[in-house]
Amino acid sequence: MSVALRIEDKDFKHYGIQNGPAEVWEDGQRLDHNNFKPGEYEWWYADGHLDDGGFFSFTYQVEADKDGNPFAFILINFADKDGVVLSTRVEVDIKDVKIKKDFCDVQFGKHYIKSLDGLNKYEIYLDANEIEGGNGIHIILDKTVPTFRPGTGYWDANGLYFAWLCTVPSATISGEMTLRGKSTAVTGNGYHDHNWGNSPMNTVLEDWYWSRAEVDGICVVTSSVRFKEEHGGLETKFAYLAKDDQVLINAVNDDVVFLEGEKVAHPESGKKISSDCMYIVKNDSGEYNYIRFQGGDIVATFPFGEDDEWETYYARYISETILDLKINGEHFKGEAHSTLESMDFKSRRK
Repeated sequence: MSVALRIEDKDFKHYGIQNGPAEVWEDGQRLDHNNFKPGEYEWWYADGHLDDGGFFSFTYQVEADKDGNPFAFILINFADKDGVVLSTRVEVDIKDVKIKKDFCDVQFGKHYIKSLDGLNKYEIYLDANEIEGGNGIHIILDKTVPTFRPGTGYWDANGLYFAWLCTVPSATISGEMTLRGKSTAVTGNGYHDHNWGNSPMNTVLEDWYWSRAEVDGICVVTSSVRFKEEHGGLETKFAYLAKDDQVLINAVNDDVVFLEGEKVAHPESGKKISSDCMYIVKNDSGEYNYIRFQGGDIVATFPFGEDDEWETYYARYISETILDLKINGEHFKGEAHSTLESMDFKSRRK
């Protein structure tokens, strides 16, 4: 069986989730962290585009090594309007990691991400006293659009899977950010998702692209995931657009066309990767909706995972999103700053 996004009624029953809105427990611990198996991983991610031109992203991540021993770390990226301030990995003693199952409450030492109101409101904290250069953040995310789970959220083949829940596709940000030891109040647009799986991504994937934006109140989340030939070689895609309580587009797999444009050399591997991509979705009237992400500067790169044959590299762009939509009889055009990510599992042969 090829790896694919599972969307059938029988799949929901298999994974023990309802075919409907996501529930609060889905953002809690999904793996048995007391009995990790080799290759398993779970992480909680958040990012934000700030009104002052700054940007942040971080991932609270737990993984198991080849012997099933768990380890934990936080990936952190801070930028101000002038460019990258910090891009680093903070190791955390696994003994200092505490995660709840019935809702999101993730504690990594003094750092945390936790729910204050179901899937609607989150508090996020990175202690500037514990991070190099005196950089940290303490913010509240207030969700503004419905949580998004494409189908079951599981990409699976005979029990080999990775899973994804877009808990907070878009949110208002309030709080403060500390850069180089100086704290300032910040506002902006934020995002949070949750990932987990039972096999390293590089064992099944060729590459993936992921993007998100907020354009004049319209939340945009898109992705294209491509699998290795030995796992079916499929490309699975989705596009999710929402405004307030209304879902404008929720399209997956064959309902979405993904096109790549200009390519640039990855700063580490030298391999050319797309800095420009477009998603096309036809509406019920036969008209086309266009969602384009044009990447600018690469603001974060790092190696990812282990492979005996290939080097794997991640890249994040600060991008520009351009929308051309025809929805409910209305034609909308707009653009805004956004995030474009690329993960290439065959970046350079060792």
